[in-house]
Amino acid sequence: MLFFTACRPQTHFVKADNKYHEILDLTEEDSVINDIIAPYKKDIGDEMKKVIGQVAIMFTKEKPESTLGNWAADLTYTQCDEYLNLKIDFAVLNYGGLRIPSLPKGNVTKGKIYELMPFENYLVLVEMKGSELPLLFDHIAKKGGWPVSNHVKMKIHQNNAVDVRINNRKVENNRIYRFATIDYIANGGDNCTFLKDKKKVATGVLFRDAIIEFIENETKAGRNLDAKLDDRVIILK
Repeated sequence: MLFFTACRPQTHFVKADNKYHEILDLTEEDSVINDIIAPYKKDIGDEMKKVIGQVAIMFTKEKPESTLGNWAADLTYTQCDEYLNLKIDFAVLNYGGLRIPSLPKGNVTKGKIYELMPFENYLVLVEMKGSELPLLFDHIAKKGGWPVSNHVKMKIHQNNAVDVRINNRKVENNRIYRFATIDYIANGGDNCTFLKDKKKVATGVLFRDAIIEFIENETKAGRNLDAKLDDRVIILK
């Protein structure tokens, strides 16, 4: 059995052969993951080689906005909406959570999605008051931009978030907002300590499984996977 889990800020624990390996930075993380995966590659079999969808254009990961990030954030919103049937205002993912720089145009396999999201992260909803949301958006701004769903428009000026709009409306301080993300972020990962004590609603679904399910649903509906840049996050000069 092989799986990965992200447990606390800037630290990941990888479990294989009933042992946990603590890894502290991205370079070490990728090296350890590659070493652990290597013995399993020949045993993965046809399941990981299975084509589950078609990518219409190459998706790439960049800041402040990217096709890969937009696609992933939008499907996070879509899947959480399907799983929970609750009102969701937007979705957000951390830039480092997407582990490959691109999804090539053409066939996408199940194995490629495991490369994209190798960790055992679950989809969750987080609730925050509008007056608290600047903590989140300023954090995104200081990181140079993170993937957000198409319900968000924001600008970054001198590492601060300005003119943030959610569903084309200014943030209302007294309103409770729900956003979809992964449990790693919701529990304070990637320096999001301000989220630790917020109310959360669990989906019980792994992000990786949600991605695969989304792709399979799109394929059944006869749609290729597509994404575009639409100025969700803009850095002002």
